[in-house]
Amino acid sequence: METDTIAIIGPQSSVVAHIISHVANELQVPLLSFAATDPTLSNLQFPFFVRTTQSDLFQMRAIAEIVDHYGWKAVVAIFLDDDYGRNGVSALDAALAERRCRISYKLGIPPGPGVNQTDIMDLLVKVALLETRVIVLHVNPDSGFKVFSVARYLGMMGNGYVWIATDWLSSVIDTSSPLPPETVDSMQGVLVLRQHTPDSDRKRAFLSRWNKLTGGSVGLNSYGLYAYDSVWLVAHAIDAFFNQGGVISFSNDSKLRSIEGSHLKLEAMSIFDGGRLLLKNILQSNYVGLTGPIKFNSDRSLISPAYDVINVIGTGVRQIGYWSNYSALSENGDLQRIHDKWLMRTTCSLESAEIDSDRLHLKSFWGLFLICGIACFVALFIYFLQIMRRFRRAAPPDSVSSDQGSSRSRRIQTLLSLMDEKEDHSKSTSKRRKVEGSSSHNGKEDELERNPKKIQTHISIDENISFHQLT
Repeated sequence: METDTIAIIGPQSSVVAHIISHVANELQVPLLSFAATDPTLSNLQFPFFVRTTQSDLFQMRAIAEIVDHYGWKAVVAIFLDDDYGRNGVSALDAALAERRCRISYKLGIPPGPGVNQTDIMDLLVKVALLETRVIVLHVNPDSGFKVFSVARYLGMMGNGYVWIATDWLSSVIDTSSPLPPETVDSMQGVLVLRQHTPDSDRKRAFLSRWNKLTGGSVGLNSYGLYAYDSVWLVAHAIDAFFNQGGVISFSNDSKLRSIEGSHLKLEAMSIFDGGRLLLKNILQSNYVGLTGPIKFNSDRSLISPAYDVINVIGTGVRQIGYWSNYSALSENGDLQRIHDKWLMRTTCSLESAEIDSDRLHLKSFWGLFLICGIACFVALFIYFLQIMRRFRRAAPPDSVSSDQGSSRSRRIQTLLSLMDEKEDHSKSTSKRRKVEGSSSHNGKEDELERNPKKIQTHISIDENISFHQLT
């Protein structure tokens, strides 16, 4: 920036955008960022900052509406512990509070490449011990894929867990598709938000030229489209600036002149005199780009913020819903079907599901019922054979002169008498046992009445024996 600079496009990080915005304010140079989504980057603090992408404020509202749509009341937020992650989760907390939901637990992942899987495992073990099973993942790609890998290892990617990833994941999917199979397997069922860019002939033509240029090896995500529109936005604004008689000129900054000897060489920087006019032309732009209408509202946000809700399933993704700041959440039934398949077991149903899995149902005893039925049939068959055997022995021989009717009648009477004898025999046996038991009891009582002293003597002897044994 030592040379004459009239506009800045970038940076791609919210953390860096916070730093550069201070310099842009001092130099009065418009700063257009197509990737800084931190909602705290506002025009009140940074007047020359222009966000040419969607703010995480709207993305978190979309997530809050998904949570409210399913009736969940609490989520766990895993975020990158920097300005991007912390401020995004703060926006999510506020959006959930508007719907009487909340973030029950927050877990920050340190930024940078120093985070290993052991650190992430310690964090996810804490999440596994919580009651809440809805997890919002607002990180960068490096940390995000590590989280999914460890979560799959811990069994946290199956039924009973809900994972909602912000647009960091959709950006990687659109750019690097197809992903490695092991990566896709580790995030099956995840709900993902993607910045919505409407389909158009201009967009399709540009993507065709991009594929020819790269040979199809590198995809193009929504941030790439916003970067393209940002360049054209500055070009339109500069053209309008010159048409209005604007002149590119710079003046020295007394504050920066006083800082000499710095490695940053701040004293060599100059203030852009036409910065405010160029900023005004940028904010008054109104045309259609690759991402849709390029127009800013009063708070310098792009109009019509919208997000696609996609689901990772199989070897790819599919769109299952759509959210807009004006039309709210809409879906064609796929969102509910995904919920029933992957997300049905919530915190409250886990315990009942576990109890139900340990409960024996009626069909569990079919083998026992079969054995009992066979045993009863065999017993009846043996009883029938015994009756028929005795019947044949007891049946009188038929005379030649006797007719068939009297013979059949005698046979039936004989069979019935045998069955009556069997029943009478069972009753007499049971009665005899009762009589024997009663007589034995009465005999003991009579003996007790006749010889009370004898019984007492036995008792005293037994007590003495027991006493001597104890002493």
